[in-house]
Amino acid sequence: MLILDGSIFPDLYRPTDHWRVLIDGTPFDSVHLPSGQEVPDPAGYTHIILTGSEESIIEQKTWHQMESQAVRRAIDQGGPILASCFGHQLLAKTLSGPQYVRRSPVPELGWISIDVIEDDPLFYGLKNPFDVFVSHFDEVIDPPAPWKIIAKSGQCAAQVMRFGDRVDVEQLSVSKMTRCVTLGGLSLHANVAVIHNRSGPQAQCVGNGNDLLTSLG
Repeated sequence: MLILDGSIFPDLYRPTDHWRVLIDGTPFDSVHLPSGQEVPDPAGYTHIILTGSEESIIEQKTWHQMESQAVRRAIDQGGPILASCFGHQLLAKTLSGPQYVRRSPVPELGWISIDVIEDDPLFYGLKNPFDVFVSHFDEVIDPPAPWKIIAKSGQCAAQVMRFGDRVDVEQLSVSKMTRCVTLGGLSLHANVAVIHNRSGPQAQCVGNGNDLLTSLG
């Protein structure tokens, strides 16, 4: 597994440590993108995780482009990707363009309800609506086809999306969800994206990190 770490202040926010707990012993390499560490070839890994970041997707940095390039390579190679927080907006921007991300008119911070508007394996075991803790100041806006919105909140219409049959994207806190704790363990920002392998969508919210990896293919 490869973890692409976007933390800016690692003394305060350590997403790789969060994921280390959740993946429960699965071997991994971690690359800290803001410090300029080189991203290895995604083909050498079975799974890739894009973490959150304290930075904004609106303020372009060199390492953002490095991560976008890694995402494109991974997609071309058909490997599954799980992205959270900042990774949510980065995937939308990478796959569809910068016009589809923006500052949130009303940032979400605290406990909110998520309304599922279309059934999806990602919501396995969750009631509808379900409550999560969120903290985000950017958002995806009006995503074009083949994106399909499958869940929303009162302030964010694109809380959970699907990109064709290969991508699930969520903007919700994964560290505070009873069933979906395996999708994050995050403390600052709150979105999750899953890019499935070429065999099709298989992701679901499960009870531990190893089950999550199995569900991703």
